[in-house]
Amino acid sequence: PPVRGGPVKWRWLRADSRRRPGAEAKRGNALVALHDPESVAGESYSMLRTQLELLGMGTKHRSLLVTSCGPGNGKSSTLSNLAASCGAVGRATVVVDAEFRRPTLHAIFGVDRSPGLADLLLSRNGDGNGHRAGEKATSSTPAKGKGVVTPSIKSLLQETQIRGVAVLASGNQTQESSWEISWAALREVLEDLKRNYEIVFVD
Repeated sequence: PPVRGGPVKWRWLRADSRRRPGAEAKRGNALVALHDPESVAGESYSMLRTQLELLGMGTKHRSLLVTSCGPGNGKSSTLSNLAASCGAVGRATVVVDAEFRRPTLHAIFGVDRSPGLADLLLSRNGDGNGHRAGEKATSSTPAKGKGVVTPSIKSLLQETQIRGVAVLASGNQTQESSWEISWAALREVLEDLKRNYEIVFVD
């Protein structure tokens, strides 16, 4: 579909949607915007970045959620290449993998899956500062029931091969603990990232 402000070519993205999730990452060729920026795909990502910047990405709008109606639609590839394109032009960029069921960003960028976002959110469950409701917050008190000291966002960010682009991977996540995630804590994490990066991409 076109982006308001001008047409964007998506034919090659639709072709990617027929591939299984993570297939590009396993082949190591997902980041075409980095490895082959002058290709049709690489230039298309550059065009998409420009269109979004004209709409205020990085200025008026500091965060962007990329989603789809089903698996295999190319959302992770699109997000990753947008981030690579932003990093190529000097934008301080961070990508957040909030896809807990089928995370792929760690494979695409070649970083560790954990620890990451899920660990951070679970540790902040309760008062939003790493402690459950009613627990006295201290710098050394582990999150109740977790047995670990609450990690900081900075300690979980991983640098990538692209200068200026960092990744907050999905982290460890289980079906049993999914209900414990504090969405208020997620909002705080995103606000913190927006204070330190020009663009925050969320998968």
